Amino acid sequence: SYSFCTLLVFFSPFHLHTMHSYATVVVDALERLEDVAKDASKKDELEPVLVESEQALRGDNTVEGGDDKKKVKGVVSSLWGCISGMKDVRPALKARSREVCARSLQKAISKGASPKMDIELSRAWQKTGREWLCARVPVEAVRCIDVAIVYAEGVPSSHKTTALLADCYTSAIEARWKADQDPLVYAASVTARLWGHADDATRTLDLFYDMAEEAHNTKKHGACIEILTFALESSSQSKKPILPEVQARMLRLESHSYHLLGNISAAKTSIETANSLHPTCVGTYLLCRYLVQLQSPEAQPLIPVLLG
Repeated sequence: SYSFCTLLVFFSPFHLHTMHSYATVVVDALERLEDVAKDASKKDELEPVLVESEQALRGDNTVEGGDDKKKVKGVVSSLWGCISGMKDVRPALKARSREVCARSLQKAISKGASPKMDIELSRAWQKTGREWLCARVPVEAVRCIDVAIVYAEGVPSSHKTTALLADCYTSAIEARWKADQDPLVYAASVTARLWGHADDATRTLDLFYDMAEEAHNTKKHGACIEILTFALESSSQSKKPILPEVQARMLRLESHSYHLLGNISAAKTSIETANSLHPTCVGTYLLCRYLVQLQSPEAQPLIPVLLG
């Protein structure tokens, strides 16, 4: 049994302070970072203060106690806004500052504590990943966005996470593309989830189009066709209809890559399908050109249309 003196020491203000000292360390680090982040004249101090904050968040320590958790969340919220307002700061420093916020939240919120908190954590990590993409450090973006996905996927489906999951999956594909980490392999592994959450399917296809266009412009025509074929085939699972002009634009690019590879028959098929979805003068001209190259009599009735 405890003696009176032991109990007195255990509940003394000093002992209670040491019990909660990790929360104090985190809050102090965040407040120092906020002080620098909100004052443009202190931007040269940002990196050393950031290093201190990152060191404070290493290890497996967690913030315990309801009041301490609230305090950490409050300071994170305030700091997050300051980071958004930072000017003339290296993008990587902004990304690291975002990650300090996300990691601090993670120290104060247990996974699965509540759907609302898991959503908050997922958004923080997803936006941190986007910040790493802006800083052109895609490997770090992949890491952060993958954490965001773990939190988002753990939220019960009854909660409105559709837009969040769509953002996470498309960001994960984009980060892997920019990090040269087999984006199509990843996209194929999440196809059903990707299109099941694609509220804006056009935006998702725009990402695949950008990937394909980059491949096309760097003369990787086989890769361009592979990306476009995957995007068009997998998008058939989309719960939202794909606009015909969006599909047609992708097919026109596919046709151009086939043409540059010397596969005129496939180029003709792609442009024919594009024209059936969304006819354009350019599409008609290309179709006529390919038909002439293939010495097809079908070209004859198209020539007056082009000339007239």
